[in-house]
Amino acid sequence: MIYLIQLLTLSLCWADIDISTDLRENYLAGEPIVIQITARNLGEKELSMPDLGAQPWRTVFTIKKQGQGAQKRTNSKNQKTNSWKIPPRGARMVLLEIPSSAGLDSGKYDLTIAIDAQLSKYKQQQTIHLAKAKPLNVDTQQKDNQKLEALWMQSTTKGFDLYLNNGTWNQYLQSFPEEQTTKLIRCSDCQGKYHWQQKKQLFVKGKSLHKISPPWPKFEILHRGVMDSNGLVHFVLWVPQTQKGSLWLLTVDRKGVPSYRKMRLSTSKPTAVNSFLNTHQALFIVGYDQYVELFKVNRPPRNLPVPAQKIISLPSGTVFEANLAIHPEQGVATLVSYKNQTGLFSQWVSLQGSTIGNPQAIYGDKLDKIIDILSLPDKIMWLVQVSQGEYRLIAEQTITTIKSKSPLRLHPEKQKPAEFSAGKWALLQ
Repeated sequence: MIYLIQLLTLSLCWADIDISTDLRENYLAGEPIVIQITARNLGEKELSMPDLGAQPWRTVFTIKKQGQGAQKRTNSKNQKTNSWKIPPRGARMVLLEIPSSAGLDSGKYDLTIAIDAQLSKYKQQQTIHLAKAKPLNVDTQQKDNQKLEALWMQSTTKGFDLYLNNGTWNQYLQSFPEEQTTKLIRCSDCQGKYHWQQKKQLFVKGKSLHKISPPWPKFEILHRGVMDSNGLVHFVLWVPQTQKGSLWLLTVDRKGVPSYRKMRLSTSKPTAVNSFLNTHQALFIVGYDQYVELFKVNRPPRNLPVPAQKIISLPSGTVFEANLAIHPEQGVATLVSYKNQTGLFSQWVSLQGSTIGNPQAIYGDKLDKIIDILSLPDKIMWLVQVSQGEYRLIAEQTITTIKSKSPLRLHPEKQKPAEFSAGKWALLQ
């Protein structure tokens, strides 16, 4: 009788544990398959179970490619007896890599996950598809930690998967039924924050997903947006009107509540918009045809305009690009790139509006756009696109031709051009 009571008690306890995985249908061939296993306590008492991270051998993966035999893959058994103490309504999670999964070829596989948690057993079966990376809608940026990031989409059997490449590996973010154009959000100590615009709505993904509906029938997000140290995400919105348009600052707080502040009314559309985090303050540099303005995002009442200062006006030529960067002597400053009849020039300008040094000639021939600028203590490197698939690397009065069909960036740590192709970054020189 005592044995039956103990067995019934154990059965009731283990019935309170729910084990699940985040297994998907589509993965990248040639990269490790990592599965998140979650154990939840659905009961009212604390429960104990084996630590699946310390004892990975308790999880067995069986993989069978169509037309081939099944393969069991697991980690070697160890003597560890670590356990999880899971409070009521609590959960524990672990990430486990399928051993040697990076060596799997493209194709269709039947995958079985079996977990032995002593008194509790778990089994899941699913067909998965592995395909080589073929990036779509790639968005790249330089990080403050001297790394490169790439946000990109992969076509799948049921839609599109979104991945973030942090310079080392590709992290799956989410799936979409339709193709989207996503953009990374600039932030100093975070990664994987992004947004996309779908018809009249803006979606912002931080820790949570927020849906914003700006009060205009048409709007456009200029640049990528920036997240400050308080977790506020700031965007510059262009609202087209019959003749000109208006410029607004959209701020989204941690709860997804939007607020709007005037930047410029009845103005032409900017030719360049860039952002920067100066200590804890978000800065936006906005370039028009013949002048550049600096907007400093402060925290006054929401109905007040964003403070702005015109920092440079051009007597001739057109503003081509304006970047907030680190000047070797002055610190944070604006690097303005402008075109005239003789070519492309650059001019450093302080945040107070005074010029630093003399204009410098960059490139004398025709070009399509500036891809990247890298400001170093001893030099400035420029990567410009002259036509589809053809680029020029300009550094220390040396011009190098680069041909590539993939997105390019200047690697801030390696100080070389890098190409994002097949889901990986590769240095070109």
